[in-house]
Amino acid sequence: MNTFFVLIRLVSYLLLLGLTIYFGHSLTWRDWAVSILVMAWGTWDFWKKPNEDTKKLGYGVWIEAIAITWWIFSVQSDVLLYAYISPLARASIHLVIRDRLLFFITCCMLIVVFEWWVPGHSFIPLLVLLFVLAYSSLIGSLVAERQRSQQLLGLSEFEREQHIREQERVRISRQLHDTMGQYWTAVIRIMDVAEAVPMPNKQTYIQKARNAAESGLQEMRNIIRNSQDGKLTSEQWIDFALKSLERLKELTNIQIELLLPEDGWFFLHRRKEISELFARVIIESLTNAIRHGMATKVCIEVGETDQSCQLFIRDNGVGFQKEIHAGIGVQSIRELTRDAGGSFQIESKQNHGTTIKLHIPFKGGQWND
Repeated sequence: MNTFFVLIRLVSYLLLLGLTIYFGHSLTWRDWAVSILVMAWGTWDFWKKPNEDTKKLGYGVWIEAIAITWWIFSVQSDVLLYAYISPLARASIHLVIRDRLLFFITCCMLIVVFEWWVPGHSFIPLLVLLFVLAYSSLIGSLVAERQRSQQLLGLSEFEREQHIREQERVRISRQLHDTMGQYWTAVIRIMDVAEAVPMPNKQTYIQKARNAAESGLQEMRNIIRNSQDGKLTSEQWIDFALKSLERLKELTNIQIELLLPEDGWFFLHRRKEISELFARVIIESLTNAIRHGMATKVCIEVGETDQSCQLFIRDNGVGFQKEIHAGIGVQSIRELTRDAGGSFQIESKQNHGTTIKLHIPFKGGQWND
């Protein structure tokens, strides 16, 4: 697809240069040099890819416009004014409304200055640019909506996977409960009989209770061995969180920045519940940022002091009002944090993103239970 755009830009520049020569503009060696440089930059696929970072793409649009302006005033051909169509179309599709309007106004002012400096030409390019702005903005809205739909589809797939995992956890918990309940009930009944019978029969029933307890222990090990979705270790929870981040980036194309202390996740290994809490908060916060906040970038920062460990999650989404903080996901995070003896804070402002702060205290190097 990028090769296609490169060819389109190259053909457009060559067509404009050809029309300039056709309408009687004789080019000096200096004009040819400028033309070649501008066309080379305008055709080169640098800072112009549709999937580039928006800020980087914006720089590319403005640099191309500056190059075109140099080209126009050097050759002094009003035909070259139509070269603004290329960066304006890209700006209208991929940049926000404020940036695309600013770029459009700038191009119009440059056209007016040129028409004033080289009189005798029409202002048709202004009408053309206005049409390009409107049409490309419509295309941009459709592209953004399509990308948003694809992002939500990817998120739905991720959430479905998490739901299946959670169902498996519940199933294993119930299986453990039912299985171990049967064995421990049998052990209790056998011990009751052992207390009521005289020796040496008492020793026989005690042995039966021991055998039942060993069988139950082995059955529990088999259940856990057959599925790791029961109770995970600290390392497994951290690995689960990292794999979930990679999965979300793959499915939704969201930018995720992860900042860790020098010793990485090491300090979280001191207590399994903290690793589980951090993993669940990260996943829940990310899904909320994508689905409800429409965020495109999330920063996750993990830290530790002498008294506590912290987790900060910031996104660039649309934010929300304080009165709607009590969603199911947020409630579950609050409960998990409270059970761990920590504090949870969420800050959000419409159109300014959301920040989640998690604080888990501990004393003297040991977790505060």
